[in-house]
Amino acid sequence: MFSDKTMAKKDKEDLIKLCEFYFLLIQWLSVHQEGRTLKDYFVGKGYRTVVIYGMKELGERLYEELLGTEIKVNYVIDRDADLVYTDAPVLRPEDDLPDADVMVVTAVHYFEDIKAQLKNRFRGDIVSLEEIVYRA
Repeated sequence: MFSDKTMAKKDKEDLIKLCEFYFLLIQWLSVHQEGRTLKDYFVGKGYRTVVIYGMKELGERLYEELLGTEIKVNYVIDRDADLVYTDAPVLRPEDDLPDADVMVVTAVHYFEDIKAQLKNRFRGDIVSLEEIVYRA
């Protein structure tokens, strides 16, 4: 597609992130077209309380999908907490993180780093939105 000589490292990473985002959205759409929802994943795993990490496009869509279901979003986490507008409490990654059954990381490109940073500070499972969408 692009040679190493014509594309800067940051531009390559941005392109990879965009591709990951695109394929995740296509899979999520497929899940819905097949009559399934992401709620099914949470119910199947016995998760009742959720924390959403990352409230950009994917986090907002997940939050909206879970509204009105038996899955409760206890709070959301975002580095730019002041820019997040939602009915759920909004915390920053460095805040004290109350317990929940599962934290869903919507920043899928950075999942491993985020999980490593939070695994000793959050009591509950930490999963990528990508895993949920592909297993729903």
